[in-house]
Amino acid sequence: MKKFRFIFIIFLLFLHGCGDSDEVKVKKHNCNNFSQNLTIDIQKCIEDQKYYEELTFENNVFLTKKRLDEFNNKVDEFNSINIGVKHKEYKLLNIQEFLEKNKIQSDKDRIFIKNIERKKIKFNTYFEASMLEDEKKYIIYFYDYFGNLLSRIKKEDKNLKEPLLKFGNFQNIEIERKFETLLDDKFRIGSTRYSIPLKKNNATIYGYFLNTEYTGFDAAIKDLNLIINKNKNSDNKIEDLKITASEFFITDIELNKITYTEEEVRKIIKDNELASSLLINQL
Repeated sequence: MKKFRFIFIIFLLFLHGCGDSDEVKVKKHNCNNFSQNLTIDIQKCIEDQKYYEELTFENNVFLTKKRLDEFNNKVDEFNSINIGVKHKEYKLLNIQEFLEKNKIQSDKDRIFIKNIERKKIKFNTYFEASMLEDEKKYIIYFYDYFGNLLSRIKKEDKNLKEPLLKFGNFQNIEIERKFETLLDDKFRIGSTRYSIPLKKNNATIYGYFLNTEYTGFDAAIKDLNLIINKNKNSDNKIEDLKITASEFFITDIELNKITYTEEEVRKIIKDNELASSLLINQL
């Protein structure tokens, strides 16, 4: 008898699992998540598409405001960590104007600047960092890499230009540890990732450029054009390749709290519908 009951229960569970389409299963899952943050009619959420879309938007507003609060709560702690950098010694620059004025060589992946080594500078920028699961070194972006990628996919702005200074490195382990106070140890899209909420240029970056010469395979990795040119001239050997690149090293970061009204948050989410639909994966 017990065996029969067990088989019957398994049969009912099987029927229950087979009864819903993939779309309904997703809706049930999302509506249950919405109910954790909002007061809703779950059944109506599942059955009424317009209501479901309204709740999706409202839930994204809630999650964005939550992330803003979490970010702002960490700003004071982050800025209070003193790693011995004398901020008054750094000159404030508009980094894009500076690079356009001073660069002597630039392409998609590298820049080279004369007479800039170890000069202490600071600039205001967006700040994003990620670390692939198999890597130990952070990749630092001074622009909204994820947002730019979405814009290219949607073809919203065909003339969208990435900044001349796109990447940076932590100068030492102290600044890396300071940065890690911002992380929440979540894994997102295959990597540990941090980005400033709502894509604001909300960081002041302190640091310096260092001109580094690369040869052989290291040079080829820095500039793929070297490989292309080598293929055009088969007499060139990979070990003979050489390139000098100006690389930026971060000595400190300061953050500002973000003050947005709810109306501004709602407008940003409406203007970035695709990014907002992926927000749940970013929190």
